[in-house]
Amino acid sequence: MSWNKSEKRLIRPFTQPEAARDAFRGGRITIGTQTWNFDETRPKADPENLTGNDIVIEHALDHAEHRDYTESAGAMVSLILSLRDPIFKKKTVMGRWPVSGDFPETVTIPATAVEEHGHGKCLDVTLALVHEGETKPAPDWPARPGVWVERITFRIRSHKQGRIFDIGRMTVEEAEDKTGFRGSILHVDYNGNINEPEIDKPIARCDIAAAVFDNMKGSGPGKKYLETTFEPEIILAILTAAFQDIKDAEEATPGSQLEGFLSKLGGKRGAMPLAEFQEIIDDPNKLRNLIHDRAGHADKLGRL
Repeated sequence: MSWNKSEKRLIRPFTQPEAARDAFRGGRITIGTQTWNFDETRPKADPENLTGNDIVIEHALDHAEHRDYTESAGAMVSLILSLRDPIFKKKTVMGRWPVSGDFPETVTIPATAVEEHGHGKCLDVTLALVHEGETKPAPDWPARPGVWVERITFRIRSHKQGRIFDIGRMTVEEAEDKTGFRGSILHVDYNGNINEPEIDKPIARCDIAAAVFDNMKGSGPGKKYLETTFEPEIILAILTAAFQDIKDAEEATPGSQLEGFLSKLGGKRGAMPLAEFQEIIDDPNKLRNLIHDRAGHADKLGRL
C-alpha cells in the first residue's frame, strides 16, 4: 500500500458570521511609496521600499459590528498582527487588540521589524481575527483558543529578480578536472539556494566547453543554433542539480528562483503547483519535455 501526498485543503469545522467573512475587505497596505488594496495579497515592492520604511495597514474593520457578534456568541476574539520571515521561518506577533476593547484603525510595523524579518527581500504579513478564550462549543464558533476566525496574509517580495546563473568558458583541462572527461560540454556548480530569496546571487555557475562557448559568443552560422539548443539544457542541468532541495521543499519561498521556475513552467494557467513539479522532476525525460515545451524549443529550432 502506498501513500501519496495530496493537495492541501483548508477545512473549517464551523461557519463564520457574514461580518467575519468580510472582515478584511476594503483595507490598504502601504510600504514606502507603494500602496496596495487588500485584494492584492502578493504585492511586488520596489527594492528600496523594503529597507528603511514602516509598513502601514489600514484594515477597515467595523469595530462595533465585530464587537456585537463576538459578544452575542460569548466569544473572546482579538485582532492579531504577525510577521513571518520566509528565510529563517521565524514568526513574531507584532500586536494584539481584543475586539471587546478598542483597537486602532491603522496599525504600523516599524522599519526595524520589516528589515529583521524581510532582509530587504521578502516577508509575510498576517492580520487575523483569533479566538483566544475558552467558550462553550457552538455550531458557528470554535471552542479552542488560538483558532483563527478569519485572516489575510500578504506575501510581500521585491520585484527585482536577479540572474539565474553565471556562464563561464571551460577548457578541456578544466573539463577533465571538473567532470573527469576532457570532452564534456557542460558543467554545473549549484550554489544550493534555489528556494532562498537570494536576489543578487545566481543559483548556479554553468561552464561551457571552450569551443562551444567561443562559437556562441561569435557571429558564425552556428551561434543561433547553439544558443537555442543550450538554453533548455542549462535549465535542465540546474534543476537536476537542485533535485534534492526541490524535493525537500514544503513551499516555494517568495522571491526565490524556485518560485520563478514554477511561475514560468506553469504556462498560461499560472504558477505550477509545487507538488506537481516535485512529481515531474522524478522523471528526467518528462522534465526535459516540459522545459522544451515551455521554451517553445521545437518552434525555435524549426525556424532556424
